[in-house]
Amino acid sequence: MAAPTLADPAAMAKTTVASMLTVQLSDGSRRTFKLSYQPFFITDDMVPNIQGGTILAGGCVDINNQPIVDRSVAGKERQFYSDCPDGSSLIRLDNPTVKAIKGKAVFAVVQFEYTTRDQSLVSMYGQLPSPIAVLTLDQDQATGKLTLIGYHNVDTSRCMACGSPAARACRRGTRICRARNTSPTRPPSPAIASSRASAAICTAARPRRIRITTAICRK
Repeated sequence: MAAPTLADPAAMAKTTVASMLTVQLSDGSRRTFKLSYQPFFITDDMVPNIQGGTILAGGCVDINNQPIVDRSVAGKERQFYSDCPDGSSLIRLDNPTVKAIKGKAVFAVVQFEYTTRDQSLVSMYGQLPSPIAVLTLDQDQATGKLTLIGYHNVDTSRCMACGSPAARACRRGTRICRARNTSPTRPPSPAIASSRASAAICTAARPRRIRITTAICRK
């Protein structure tokens, strides 16, 4: 598809797909499919927790896996959540055992970055830990559509996730994070100290709620 231009400024602010996928079958015939964009969720959504109930998508937690709360605006206290997903991996297991699956279970590992700013617009650049989530998806075997049925927040209290290690999870088995600190000379904030996770200095996007869609696991 052609990239949008300033001839249509509004299109440049949207996530769209106008591409086509052509598949050649074993009998030599071809089928063309129009690709589409369908989000699993948006960060700050409440989504199904794999352990029951709901959980804040992209939510930041401390070393005890308790919510880190943004108290910068009185009366509007809320849990910090990431606005910077960094990378993801789509993973298939041979014989998964997952309840409530109608089609086939597929898993996605999403590594987020921290929050760009608090509610008072003060920079939180590198001041918060970076969450990792494992998504349990139900794949419709007729259409291929993926539906989120469970979200699991990975315990990263003993290591730091950055540089999208989740994208390397398919190569490194169950170890999906690596201790890392890219800002050793910067004094840790209270949020970092409480979580024992020194957030990496990575390119931060403007504050926004991020849509999580599909992912590709590199071989």
